[in-house]
Amino acid sequence: AGQMLDYRTWKARGWCRLERLSQQLSSRRSKPLLVKRSDAVFEVGAQDCFLEPVGLGDFSFDEDRARVTPVVHRLIVKKLQALHDAGAWEDYRCLMAWFPMLTKGLDINWQDVIDTTAMHSKGSFNSILAVTPESPRDIVARFQHLLRMDGAASRGS
Repeated sequence: AGQMLDYRTWKARGWCRLERLSQQLSSRRSKPLLVKRSDAVFEVGAQDCFLEPVGLGDFSFDEDRARVTPVVHRLIVKKLQALHDAGAWEDYRCLMAWFPMLTKGLDINWQDVIDTTAMHSKGSFNSILAVTPESPRDIVARFQHLLRMDGAASRGS
């Protein structure tokens, strides 16, 4: 009451950040509009979504952070599956690279997301996770294998 609300206050709220992330990861993605004045309308880019994660947003109740955690988990899994199944490797890799920031402040384990994605994916996602003699169990080789890269200069399949 009596507080000035604007885009900054909206994007500080955890539930609003979840709304923004949902829109960003949706298959029917559209860019949100920010109306400053009747003659000043701007498209809001994805950078806020990635730089201000849901888990670091303000929640009125601490337990709400735990309530949004499985929603964020599912959003990321569904998007990874869709990108994998479509062969959209650049976008897939970008989302994988942003994973630590997107889940900051939430109790989401990277390996759980990968395992869930593999379990529900239509394509050959499970084969990506397999460690083969060509990719020993070292973290760099596993990372490259997971991102469908044959080496540092690879563009992937």
